[in-house]
Amino acid sequence: MKAIQVYARFMNSQDQPVNSLAVSVETFDLQKNAWTELAKSASRSNGVINFRIAFTRNESPVLRLSEAEGEAKVLASACYIYYDNRNQLLSYDFGDIELLEDTAYPLTPTQSRFSNQSITLSGQANRPEVSAAVLMRNLSAINRSGILTTNVGTVAGTVKPTATTAEKAAASLALDVSSIPITVDTYNAELIKFRSIEANLQNTISLKDQDLAAQKTLLENSQKQITQLQKEVTRAQTAEVKLQQQNAIFTDEEKRLAPIDQIASNIGAQIDSANKKLQQETRPYQIQNISLQLKGSISANGQSIALARLTDGEAQLSNAQVMTLDLVKTAQPATTTEVLLPDVSGLTESSVRRLLKSIGLKTESMTKSVGPNSQITLGQAISQSPKAGSKIALNQTVIVVFAIA
Repeated sequence: MKAIQVYARFMNSQDQPVNSLAVSVETFDLQKNAWTELAKSASRSNGVINFRIAFTRNESPVLRLSEAEGEAKVLASACYIYYDNRNQLLSYDFGDIELLEDTAYPLTPTQSRFSNQSITLSGQANRPEVSAAVLMRNLSAINRSGILTTNVGTVAGTVKPTATTAEKAAASLALDVSSIPITVDTYNAELIKFRSIEANLQNTISLKDQDLAAQKTLLENSQKQITQLQKEVTRAQTAEVKLQQQNAIFTDEEKRLAPIDQIASNIGAQIDSANKKLQQETRPYQIQNISLQLKGSISANGQSIALARLTDGEAQLSNAQVMTLDLVKTAQPATTTEVLLPDVSGLTESSVRRLLKSIGLKTESMTKSVGPNSQITLGQAISQSPKAGSKIALNQTVIVVFAIA
């Protein structure tokens, strides 16, 4: 034989795999008359240990599994054994082992020769229908809570409750224990029944939790939809207010729309009136061409405009449309051949030329030195011929003298 292989899997009382449990493989040494360690390792995440140990002796050693830390706590000693002659490998399979944890108990010897040894059983073969550790834990819990007070009779493994505790047990476990003794097997069956009821209740609770979670999700989604709808309603209300404001502006502009030709006619009439007044007062000025910029809202057909008001806001004024209106005075047939010559004294040459041209006269300029100390402003007209106030025929030339240094 070349090696031995050791398998086992460790579970807790809830049938969950135990991870990182320090386990020692021990064999009984005849020479030392004691258990000695062959190897040790920790269980994996699935609770499994798998030892391969070199072993060259042609004998089948007695093995047991113990907790590797602390005092001697035996996890398992019963196992399946198989020898592979071809590979010379002896395999030990201890199966599924349930940890007793806080319900671990000492092994009591029947012979006094073993009284100097101490062995604690901390593991048992796992029973699929009910956990041994849970059974012992629940029996202890019942006894501690006062529901069940036991009297050990002459029959091994029989537990007899008192009359008072029998009533408490019946109320708590829904069992009629007044007429029958509660053996470990009876308790085991009732515990399985209780576990079944508990599993059904847990399943019902789980379904209720799922339904509650679904209702909560539905409520959250509904709340989100309500919030979204509220936002949309707010946006719609804001848009409605804006539309109402725009409608009020459009209505007001519709009332203020005026034909552009009428505006031009009114302005032209005012210019004609001003020119007549200037002529009556023998003013040497006439209003000729004029250019206006009209700002406001122009109608779709371009024939009317609602002029902007001084009270309009900055946003309305910045969005207003602009139209340029040019009023050009057309040539009128001459009614007179003479005009009254205005006084051009003090005017610059350019101003004199514009003024005389506006009343149909020509300009001929001349200069005269006035000296550096003169009070007369250089470049201004100082005399004219004919004199101011004279009547002169149209297209005649007026001689104007301008001061120079």
